Amino acid sequence: MATKLTAEKKEIIGNLIEAYDIKTTKDIQEALKDLLGGTIQEMLESELEDQIGHERYESTEEAKTNYRNGHKTKQLKTSMGAMEIEVPQDRNSEFEPIIVPKYKRDVSEIEEKIINMYARGQSTREIRVTNVNVVHMQFTPIDASRSRTYTGSRRARSW
Repeated sequence: MATKLTAEKKEIIGNLIEAYDIKTTKDIQEALKDLLGGTIQEMLESELEDQIGHERYESTEEAKTNYRNGHKTKQLKTSMGAMEIEVPQDRNSEFEPIIVPKYKRDVSEIEEKIINMYARGQSTREIRVTNVNVVHMQFTPIDASRSRTYTGSRRARSW
């Protein structure tokens, strides 16, 4: 059963078609792949912020015990083919990504969820917040105590 497109959804689709110059189904696939990669990338950046306790370039009075330390390339497998992302790193090597855990390459589970949310007309911001909330629901008590929740982070509030 097809869902009716609202004016908002039509506008989002129009913006995507214009931004990615979509003319073929391959163009649609590449646009979705790019959106998926960008969404995962932003979620990883938020995770690192939460784990180290401050935003990029943030100047604070209190002493920081850990800092950002660049990015590391990671090859992911999706239903649309291979995709490369840049995983943020911290100086103390304590960053444990949750959305794409260390050594995990197949993101088809989260890929399907993100693409379905785009198809329903959700913005990138709404998708990030939704996925962040879903990921935190799956935390163990140890995970929850290790990391502040995304929904409480400065970046999540600004989304």
